[in-house]
Amino acid sequence: FGLDYLLDEERHVRRAPLARLGLGKLEQTDETDRKILKEISSGARRSLLSISKSTGVSPPAVKKRLENLISKKIIAGFRIEIDPEKLGYTYFKLFVYLNDFAEHKAIKEFVVSNPHAIYLMDSVGMGDIEAEFHCKSAGELDEFLDGLKKRFPKAVRRAAYCTFPKAYKL
Repeated sequence: FGLDYLLDEERHVRRAPLARLGLGKLEQTDETDRKILKEISSGARRSLLSISKSTGVSPPAVKKRLENLISKKIIAGFRIEIDPEKLGYTYFKLFVYLNDFAEHKAIKEFVVSNPHAIYLMDSVGMGDIEAEFHCKSAGELDEFLDGLKKRFPKAVRRAAYCTFPKAYKL
C-alpha cells in the first residue's frame, strides 16, 4: 500500500497490493547474498560502490546479486519511511467482524479503495478483516465506517478500532 492520502489528487481506484509476503517457496541464499541484504536493510538507497566496499564484492557482482534477489522476490521493494505523525496523522487499527462471508472480497476492496488504508489482512481472532489507517482524526475513520456499514449492512456484524498514541519501530 502507498500513502495515497499524501497526494493532491483524489484516487477513486487503488491497485492491488504489490506483493503478498510469506507465500511461495523457500529461496536459497548464500553468505554473500546475506551480506548484501544486511547492507541494504540499513539503507536501501546506498550506492553499489558503497555496498561493494562494505561487503568486499565487486560493484558488478553486487548489481547482479541484487537483480537476482529482486527476481526471486526476496527483495519485495525499496521504499522510504515517512513519519505520518509529523504530518498530523494518527495510526488506527480497524477490526471488522462479519456475519456474511459472501461479501468478504467486496468488503476488502472497499477498504482498499480508501486512500488512508495502509495495510489489510485476513485474520483469525481479533476480527475477520484487519486494516490499518492513517487518519487526521477518529471522526475521519468513523465516516469511513458509516459508509462501510451502509454499503454492507447485512455482512458487517460490527467494527471496532483502536489507536496507538506512540508506535516504536524495532
